[in-house]
Amino acid sequence: MIPRIQLAEIAQRLTKSKLFVLTAPKGLNPMGIMAQILTEKGVVFDQFSCANSNDKKRLSEVNPTQWNALFTAPFTILDETQFLPFDIQVIIDQILTNQLQTTLILTGTFLPQLDEYLIEALRIEGMYVHIGFPSFYEIAQHHSLPAEEQLISKRIIFGNSVDLHTQEDNLENGLIDAANQLFVTHLGRGERINKADQLMRVLRQLAFHIGEVVTYNQIATECELDNETVERYIDILVKAFWIIRLPSFSNGHRYELKKSHQFYFTDVGIRNGLIQNFNPMDIRIDQAALWKNWLIAERIKWNDLNLRKKEYFFWKTHTNQQIDLIEVDPFTGNTEAFKSLWDKRKKPKIPNSFTEAYPHIKTHVLNRATYWRFLAQKS
Repeated sequence: MIPRIQLAEIAQRLTKSKLFVLTAPKGLNPMGIMAQILTEKGVVFDQFSCANSNDKKRLSEVNPTQWNALFTAPFTILDETQFLPFDIQVIIDQILTNQLQTTLILTGTFLPQLDEYLIEALRIEGMYVHIGFPSFYEIAQHHSLPAEEQLISKRIIFGNSVDLHTQEDNLENGLIDAANQLFVTHLGRGERINKADQLMRVLRQLAFHIGEVVTYNQIATECELDNETVERYIDILVKAFWIIRLPSFSNGHRYELKKSHQFYFTDVGIRNGLIQNFNPMDIRIDQAALWKNWLIAERIKWNDLNLRKKEYFFWKTHTNQQIDLIEVDPFTGNTEAFKSLWDKRKKPKIPNSFTEAYPHIKTHVLNRATYWRFLAQKS
């Protein structure tokens, strides 16, 4: 098993606040992760899964003035709070005003329905942590960088949700099954999903269009749905930590795309499972898109590991000049731009139109000879 760097940090932070939030994609079991941390700390805790009918009934039958009689342990885990039969903010308010004595830990595979300013405040204080599938850095630390580099082509096909060092058989079927089960449970209680097959259609179209500039209208047409439904489904997939949505970066310069999006998957193996294509990199027509997807997903994990809050964009012009990823620090305004290329013998070229429009932005080029610094360098 790959050691997870964030687990020790979570254990240290739990005593610093009455409220903690842990999220993770489906398959990682965030409630189980938190229960393991608390057990190893030797503390007493209760846990309730709001997706479980019995637990949900217990929570709904207790009057808010009597919650201290229900939450008697020093720590209480509430899992998948989007399924609570009432607004989670009612409990949060009692926690923040010290009416409840327990330390409340919210876990889930879907972003909790909390006030966005509270989520941001928790993130700044290190009290909101998202754990993704193991990062390149964590895997390379465990197996060594040379060992992981030998597997880089396979990693970009099978992703990080599987251990390529120990799993040999049934990788393809396992990823196909995982992809088909993505949306079956643990989506938002308040989200209207009229037909699961519609959500799967949207997900598969996003899989076919990774790294491309696409509009909600384009996806809607291909899925035979209306724009509002497509946008809502994509919001759900983002909140469930399966899709990365990059808006376009623009400052009003000529020819820039201004209101477009690109979409990537948080795990490329799941993406390939959705389209059932596990062909090796050297014969794939989506080689460049897969490489970008893997790099961007891993970069986001790396920033999360180092508690670096970033906002992410892409940049493109109507003449097809493109920057793959732009990172903006929302606190300092510091901005960096990255251009990538799969071929390690060549360096990707930063478009002159970008450097002329944004001479203050630091630019970087990435290929297979330089990518590891992008995913492991702390400064």
